[in-house]
Amino acid sequence: MLGRFAQNVRSFQAAQAIDQQPSSSATFSPVKVVLSLYGLLFTIFLGAVLQHHAPLRHLTRDPLAIVDKPFYFGAISQLGILVWCVGAASCLFGYIILKQLNPREKEFPRFFLWAGLLTATLMLDDLFMGHEMIFPRYLHISEKIIYVFYAIAFSLFLISFRKTILKTNFWILALVFVFFGMSIISDAAELGRHILPPALLKRDMHLLLEDGTKEFGILSWCTYFCITMVNRVCSSIRLAP
Repeated sequence: MLGRFAQNVRSFQAAQAIDQQPSSSATFSPVKVVLSLYGLLFTIFLGAVLQHHAPLRHLTRDPLAIVDKPFYFGAISQLGILVWCVGAASCLFGYIILKQLNPREKEFPRFFLWAGLLTATLMLDDLFMGHEMIFPRYLHISEKIIYVFYAIAFSLFLISFRKTILKTNFWILALVFVFFGMSIISDAAELGRHILPPALLKRDMHLLLEDGTKEFGILSWCTYFCITMVNRVCSSIRLAP
């Protein structure tokens, strides 16, 4: 009895010693990550100080504080940007975790990496009104060209990962394009202004067809990738040796 107990104690101590050893599978240093992020933020602030096109307060303060408007201005739009951010973070998190769990797996890590980059691009476009303001007004690139670019990007993504998508809950992804299609058509054809009665138009109800369907599309996109990421990571953990 005492011999078995002593053996268990030695086994426990050996396991603790292994756990306390630095992991050889670590692919990055926390110190390097923190310093890199600090360096990036410092560079952004330095650029804001050195530029002479906009007052510094316009770059550092909250937009509503600058224009002195109520807190609820653009509230739903801001929530949509947060949902974009959640979707991008989920995809990139899934990419990192899957690469750590099974370095030999290529299919889903690549899927989440490109989905994360595409989602981050859409988030930044929505945040800074890229296709609505930056490209047409400052870069003199038509909004239609940006729509064509996104159509090509989505098409390449779907074609490249069609087999991977069919292994997931792809019906949620189909809803994304239904809602985004409704939003684009409603915006381009001003559909709401033609089908809604004047009483509803006075209350800006036509925006529900344009902006409302867009927000549903963003939510569907984020939901699809969050569910797919969780399912794939859990499956990889169960299969891990």
